[in-house]
Amino acid sequence: MVYFLYCLVHILGSFNSIKYVFPIRGHTYLPNDQDFSLIGKKIKKWTAETPDDWNDLMEEARIHPSPFIVEKITHDMFFNIKKAVGPYFLRQTKPAMKLKDVRMIKIQKDVPFVYVRYHFTGPWHRIMIRNKRKLPEELQLNRIDVDNEDNSSGTDDY
Repeated sequence: MVYFLYCLVHILGSFNSIKYVFPIRGHTYLPNDQDFSLIGKKIKKWTAETPDDWNDLMEEARIHPSPFIVEKITHDMFFNIKKAVGPYFLRQTKPAMKLKDVRMIKIQKDVPFVYVRYHFTGPWHRIMIRNKRKLPEELQLNRIDVDNEDNSSGTDDY
């Protein structure tokens, strides 16, 4: 995720900066929380056995103001961002960081590193995530090959 955000700023130029805040679990009161509550109530009364059953459950979980729209996705809609940008990033950040401990991330256009906060207030810490290899001017994304893709999740995924 951090690689992707970094690329949005530094390769694609979509933003001058991004500040990403990780909400505290259980402390949000966002509209999507109400949506998940509606879906949770529907699950208690519904038996879903196939992906289409789950799609139907989601579509029928809310009537007003409008039903949910379920977008059916297939494997060919996914791209391997890590493979495309991985060669430009360090395997281990400097200094080392555990993403699960980070509360805020800030990425800025003219700054090669990222800033992180481990609390919602207090100092920003500078973290180097890139190696010295020059970033490409555009991304070459390939679709994920489901048959040959290693889907294991390592601890070095930033």
